[in-house]
Amino acid sequence: MIELGKMNRMDVKSIKETEIILVDQADGEEACLDLTIQENSGGVEGLSVEVFVDRDAAGTLQASLKRPDIIMGEIKRCRVVDITDLGAFLDWGLSHDLFLPHKNHREEISMGDKPMVMLTLNPKGRISATMEIYNLMETGAPYQKGEIAKGTLYSYSEELDAYFIAVDNKYHGMIPKNETIGKDMVLGEELTVRIKRVRVDGKLDCTPRKKAYQEMDDDARKIMALLDANGGRIGLHDKSNPEEIKAALNMSKASFKRAVGRLYKQGLVKLEKEGTTKNEE
Repeated sequence: MIELGKMNRMDVKSIKETEIILVDQADGEEACLDLTIQENSGGVEGLSVEVFVDRDAAGTLQASLKRPDIIMGEIKRCRVVDITDLGAFLDWGLSHDLFLPHKNHREEISMGDKPMVMLTLNPKGRISATMEIYNLMETGAPYQKGEIAKGTLYSYSEELDAYFIAVDNKYHGMIPKNETIGKDMVLGEELTVRIKRVRVDGKLDCTPRKKAYQEMDDDARKIMALLDANGGRIGLHDKSNPEEIKAALNMSKASFKRAVGRLYKQGLVKLEKEGTTKNEE
């Protein structure tokens, strides 16, 4: 069965001067590969070819040898190249632009902007883009507390003070902002996260942090590196302002205290009233 918006392996049925008719071996469904608009038709050799499949305005299945910048199930930024009364058009690497209807906008966009979008099918079965990524997410992810997953960061909610992440680019995930201290959070970035909780509704609470005992090692290395860079002493201690610690080490005060405490127990640092000193003994 042909999957719209994805790459499909199809067999060559017939070759004409300006087009090639492709057929899906499973159900006999056909798609047209228009040779007049293919940037590279040299890949049509042998009995089968991998193509991206979409529908044209008439509803005919059209194939492309080129993989677009975004396919179904991915989250990507695409540049706005035209704006009309009906919506915007995005460059997605094919000869025709990707339509982003007004109803699928989350905020106002302008020429040259690169909104984050996913692909969806309209009622007529044609591919369009949507910025309403949250609405495409599902529950029932196959993960348990403590397991590791990957996902794409796609939105931030001031109301919830949290980031939304599409786990496996498919499932609802949320990262509270207090889990991101010391982490650079960039929308559109793929992250590796740990599942902190599976909610009753099936949504996932996630964190980009390792477990405390694992992170402590990383934080301890940061502190030792800063000590080495400053002659063996830094003016940070357990009473220091959290903003000072974050500015110097890009970590929370709680993380700093855990790491310094571990270094102290290992005999690597001395804790003083005005700071922390590397133990050279």
